[in-house]
Amino acid sequence: MELIELFCIICFTALCSAIDESEIPVPSVALLTPWHAVFTSEKVELSCGIQDSPGNWTYTWYRGGQEVAVQGPDVSVRSNVSSLVISSAKPEHAGEYTCTGKLKGRPVGSKPSNKLSLEVNEIPVPSVALLTPWPAVFTSEKVELSCGMQDSPDRWTYTWYRGGQEVAVQGPDVSVRSNVSYLVISSAKPEHAGEYTCTGQFKGRPVGSKPSNKLSLEVNVNSPILGDRPRLTLQKDSGFEQLYAGESVSLSCQVNVSSRWEYRWYKDGDVSVRSNVSYLVISSAKPEHAGEYTCTGQFKGRPVGSKPSNKLSLEVNEIPVPSVALLTPWPAVFTSEKVELSCGMQGSPNNWTYTWYRGGQEVAVQGPDVSVRSNGSSLVISSAKPEHAGEYTCTGQLKGRPVGSKPSNKRSLEVTEIPVPSVALLTPWPAVFTSEKVELSCGMQGSPNNWTYTWYRGGQEVAVQGPDVSVRSNGSSLVISSAKPEHAGEYTCTGQLKGRPVGSKPSNKRSLEVTDIPKPTIKLNTPWPQVFCTERVELDCRVEGSSEWRYIWYRDRTEIQAGNGDLATDGTTLSFPAALTIHAGKYTCKGQHKSRTLTTYKISDELTLKVNEIPVPSVALQTPWPDVFTSEKVELSCGMQDSPDHWTYAWYRGGQEVAVQGPDVSVRSNVSYLVISSAKPEHSGEYTCTGQLKGRPVVSKPSNKLSLEVNDIPKPTIKLNTPWPQVFCTERVELDCRVEGSSEWRYIWYRDRTEIQAGNGDLATDGTTLSFPAALTIHAGKYTCKGQHKSRTLTTYKISDELTLKVNEIPVPSVALQTPWPDVFPSEKVELSCGMQDSPDHWTYTWYRGGQDVAVQGPDVSVRPGGSYLMISSAKPEHAGQYTCTGKHKQRLVMSKPSNKLSLVVYDKKPTPELTQDPGYRKVYAEESLTFSCKVNASSGWEFHWLRGQAKLPKQGATHAIPSAAPVDAGAHRCRATRGQNPPFVTEDSNTLSIDVEARPWATVTLLTGWSEVFSADRLDLKCEVHGSTDQWNYTWFGGSEDFPLSYNAKHPVMSKDLNHSQYICKGVRSSRPLYSKASEPFRTTNLLLKRRVLLSISGCLFFGIIAVFIGCIVMRLTRKPVTNEDKPKEPNLFLTMAELEARDVAPCPLAEYVTDEVLPALTKDGEDKETVCNESTPFASSFPEGEAETSESNGGMKSFQY
Repeated sequence: MELIELFCIICFTALCSAIDESEIPVPSVALLTPWHAVFTSEKVELSCGIQDSPGNWTYTWYRGGQEVAVQGPDVSVRSNVSSLVISSAKPEHAGEYTCTGKLKGRPVGSKPSNKLSLEVNEIPVPSVALLTPWPAVFTSEKVELSCGMQDSPDRWTYTWYRGGQEVAVQGPDVSVRSNVSYLVISSAKPEHAGEYTCTGQFKGRPVGSKPSNKLSLEVNVNSPILGDRPRLTLQKDSGFEQLYAGESVSLSCQVNVSSRWEYRWYKDGDVSVRSNVSYLVISSAKPEHAGEYTCTGQFKGRPVGSKPSNKLSLEVNEIPVPSVALLTPWPAVFTSEKVELSCGMQGSPNNWTYTWYRGGQEVAVQGPDVSVRSNGSSLVISSAKPEHAGEYTCTGQLKGRPVGSKPSNKRSLEVTEIPVPSVALLTPWPAVFTSEKVELSCGMQGSPNNWTYTWYRGGQEVAVQGPDVSVRSNGSSLVISSAKPEHAGEYTCTGQLKGRPVGSKPSNKRSLEVTDIPKPTIKLNTPWPQVFCTERVELDCRVEGSSEWRYIWYRDRTEIQAGNGDLATDGTTLSFPAALTIHAGKYTCKGQHKSRTLTTYKISDELTLKVNEIPVPSVALQTPWPDVFTSEKVELSCGMQDSPDHWTYAWYRGGQEVAVQGPDVSVRSNVSYLVISSAKPEHSGEYTCTGQLKGRPVVSKPSNKLSLEVNDIPKPTIKLNTPWPQVFCTERVELDCRVEGSSEWRYIWYRDRTEIQAGNGDLATDGTTLSFPAALTIHAGKYTCKGQHKSRTLTTYKISDELTLKVNEIPVPSVALQTPWPDVFPSEKVELSCGMQDSPDHWTYTWYRGGQDVAVQGPDVSVRPGGSYLMISSAKPEHAGQYTCTGKHKQRLVMSKPSNKLSLVVYDKKPTPELTQDPGYRKVYAEESLTFSCKVNASSGWEFHWLRGQAKLPKQGATHAIPSAAPVDAGAHRCRATRGQNPPFVTEDSNTLSIDVEARPWATVTLLTGWSEVFSADRLDLKCEVHGSTDQWNYTWFGGSEDFPLSYNAKHPVMSKDLNHSQYICKGVRSSRPLYSKASEPFRTTNLLLKRRVLLSISGCLFFGIIAVFIGCIVMRLTRKPVTNEDKPKEPNLFLTMAELEARDVAPCPLAEYVTDEVLPALTKDGEDKETVCNESTPFASSFPEGEAETSESNGGMKSFQY
């Protein structure tokens, strides 16, 4: 019976292994709404179901791979979630929808269904456009408007609105077409004007759009209509019928309706004028422009035209040319004569005004000599001038119109100046003596015979009928037979043109002089009457105004013969190159005419000549002392005894001429005084002078010699009598100034180049010392002094060298804390310093606390030599207070003010640090981070030390961070602070904070798929649980690495396509501590199904083979011939134990080459899975803790297999 049961089991197992896997059905998603693309606010319904027995399943919906929240206001489900209803679609509802099914009461989940795309669009807004090309129309014109959506406009119907009211489209003039997308107004009327809009309604669906854009339509009701066509008006802008060539004319064609008209112009009925605007402008008329003009109008782009306008005639004539004529009888006129010219048109000259031109330039007719008459037809020159000559033309200007004629013919006018006669003296000489004959002539240069002449003397007409005066040849010659003094004067003449009122201007003046026989004049050409020996002397004798004389000289009435002086050829001058005393005397002369024989002569007046010897000058010193200082003024004089002012002087020093143009040397009073304004050593020497007679080459001999000595001004010496150069305020200071070896000086003091006045210091009588009993800072500066001679006035003095006096405020010492902190604790060491900023070693210091002297001889308080440092070896509360110090100079009686105050705070006890923890959990999970902070609430400069239990931690700093907690971090934590050195000050220990570090719960992976389902399912279901935890957890699955999550459910399906190459890890997560668990051990699914199927199949075959061997043995046993015991061989043991099978090599395990890791070297890890699987009961190797590694069944599933 047992064999039969075993056989049945083996057969059932083999049968199960041969059964094909049955597939889990996949649900199908369908859209119940008739359209896939919906508009916002529409209702949408989707269905999900299994083809067979859909009621046994529940469904989950997904959009874009994310589960759909079905509890919202717009989304709901019904019928076991098989229908998804979106009551009002929104853009966020668009996407790809899928669903999955789960078999009720069983852990069977389907694959995701097919994807179904849902598109949610905003309702479009239609657009209105005017198909008629113009927005403003005339009544009765046709208008067409369109309304449409940008995409698929034919799927909508439209409603039209005007001014917000629906348009009635059934009237006689308004209709629609093409689903109402076009609104046609067949004959526009005023009531059709307004703003048009439209809305759209989707065909067959309750979807309506918002109103479209607004479009304005204007219907023109103000057009004057004549036979259904506007009337044009043609007019001309000029007020005269007859035009001249070159004139401009403008014709206008107007219609009072709109401005969008095009015009056509006609001349004499032909379309010969090219213009499409309302104005026809002829800028320069020509004869061919004459004719009859009309125009018509055509509305731009529309079939609206006007009737022809009225006719307008236009006449164009050529401009006439005027003619110029000379009314004066002769073309060549003289200046001052009257001239008249005329200008006129041949036809109607009175309709024109005329403009005159001379040489092409317009004639100015408003001047005193030129005027016009009769609209410019006559040009009158009342008094001709040379500038009036030229070629005259004229032009005509039609009155009141811009019509000007061409220039007329040219008419030349010649204007010449009236000639002036010329007077000439026919007598060879202009100056005549009494009784001599004189003849003068007068005549014109051109035609002198056409003129008659009149004579004038001194502006008065000459009486030509007297006994001595007569004229000849029409007055052209004037003859004086015997000259007399009254005949002398300026003669002129004038001419009169015969037969014309033209008289010339007076001729040139011709002087006639009638004089007595002259007396010669004697004079001394040398500028001075008294001369000195060696000077040149020249005497002159001549008849004034005449060079026609020669002269004879006399000295002391004796004629001077040639050789007794230098005589000119004609005797006009007598000269002596080097005068001698023998040349002195009284000189006279007389003259004889060179070319005319005169019977009488006159003797000149007498001239006395004196000749003297040259005098010698004398030098004298005007300064009271011969030895002078540099910069002193020195004055010397040089002069002649008689008439010293007539001489200039030259000065010499050591025989060399003195340069008197330098900055220090000058002269005055004709150089008779030599002034040295500022004496210098080089001015010393022997001075002489010579005299030079002013304006004459007369030089005297050198004067007597005078010696001058020049010494340097002594420089005073300044020094400080006070022993130190730098003094403090209140100290006495004394300065000294003097010239060595002389007491003839007094002194002036300067500070910073400013003179020190009396009262600004104690000065000695002569200024030798300057002292300040109590120095102030204002007394500091650079001191100099200079000396003044007591008996002499010196304009310049030497300044002493500068002496710098520094007067400083008594410095105030500064107290500083050498210890890094101003607040200390009992037993801490404190050190304070007191010192001057400059030269602190020159002072000793005294310390004060609270204004009282500090006792520096106590056990805890001491000072260094000089008192610059105060040391408190062990601070106590009584040492607290405000510390100051004062300084006293070591060598001088100078005491400083108290220093700044420095407060020292001494606490009454040691501080205790405060320890805090963030976060403040006492129980900490492994890998959590936390930070301890240690703070001392008093003073600063602390270093912190950390302790856990009794062990000192190596970390320092105000914070102690544990980035990832571990069991070693558990325990009691505290801190303490130190500062300073030798030895450091240590605070009390802080409060203690204890923490416990607990291991995180770990996650485990369980295989939910049972043995019976391995052969039919195409996937494995894994479950993640947190070991030993009753908290609510969420889970995250990872595929071999924690960088890329796979899913977030407690269960995770592994499809057959992923079984051969994946390992899976899970981790628990939650919102409260601990936030996550320890990750599970990797669960490998490599060839799991294949190994199980191969294992079971081979096991079945093995059992079938054993049964067959067993049956064969029985048959052989029954059918075999018995033998004797002697001949019977030893029967082999066909049924070996497992130990015997393992010890033998003849029967190796047939599954070794299939299920051991030897054929899968790439999947071996850390030597796991080395044990050979030989039968179904062999346990799988596992990395879980012992006790969970064996195979067990729980709810039909295997738990925690690992490969």
